[in-house]
Amino acid sequence: MFKSTKYFVENNLPLANFSFNLYIPKEVLDEDLSNINEEELLHFCEKNKEYLRSMISNIKEENLIETLKKEFILSEIGKQIPKMRINALINSNAPYETEELLDLNINEDGLITLEDYFNFPRKNAYMLCLPISDINSNYWIWKEIYDLKDEKNISLKIRLDPLVKNPLEAIYKMTVFSDSLNWNELSKIEGESCAQFINDYTRNRTDLYWHRMDNELHFKCEELPLYDEIKNRGSRYFHAIYNIKTKLITHCDGSIKIYNESDFLKRNVINLWDDNSKNYGIYKKIFQADGEINPHKFTSLITSFFVRNNDIVKYFEKLNVEDKN
Repeated sequence: MFKSTKYFVENNLPLANFSFNLYIPKEVLDEDLSNINEEELLHFCEKNKEYLRSMISNIKEENLIETLKKEFILSEIGKQIPKMRINALINSNAPYETEELLDLNINEDGLITLEDYFNFPRKNAYMLCLPISDINSNYWIWKEIYDLKDEKNISLKIRLDPLVKNPLEAIYKMTVFSDSLNWNELSKIEGESCAQFINDYTRNRTDLYWHRMDNELHFKCEELPLYDEIKNRGSRYFHAIYNIKTKLITHCDGSIKIYNESDFLKRNVINLWDDNSKNYGIYKKIFQADGEINPHKFTSLITSFFVRNNDIVKYFEKLNVEDKN
């Protein structure tokens, strides 16, 4: 493993060439560059020649080899970090075994209260666990959680990322859908309502399920990874309870479900609304909110949690259009 990996992991650095010059000590980078296997570098360049050709078009000749080597290192780091996160979530209590966090109150799901996150004394900064491997995939859901922190009737809990310490601060701009659902129509569900999407581009499958129990609507949604992705990421899983009488969400949580090969193959041939689906995969909660959450905030939470899942965004957008008609 390259020594640069430590800096990319702990600081959640962008996997970009400029990160080396800004954040990686020169002696560490020099050692990594010198340890690259030439045959592996050639194979990498051949496999990615179209991308590399456009990327190096403005690079000076004397910097060409070093630039290609840096891209190779970034590629390898990009493969390693997701595997490290999955392994840490399954096989460790990270980052809670860190000495400065030993007295932190952690529940059975590995969550801490948002109040403790802000007030617990510590020297280092930690962040909400990434739900997928993208370095900014927690940004929008964190923004929605933060916006709820001063609500009197909502209790919030989060999971800290097992790898990142003192993350690089960044600001991202992205539009996520956040209008209200057609709750009046959903409240008419007597039994179950199901939906399934296959994304045209990524081929990821998303199952969505509403189930009525007395005066509550129970909601589940899961975005399954592809088979060749399961060593790098889990599925994104969301659960919520809507009270039909009060017209408020009383509970919602977002999780990662981590699959081994056997569990994934069994889960992949059944739907989320099959009761056996809950028996496959390991659940790791990312956040939990309990109390009185209005539908507008719920829609913001779920579309932010499933950022880049356009099927979820379109589903809620369609319901919103129906609500306005």
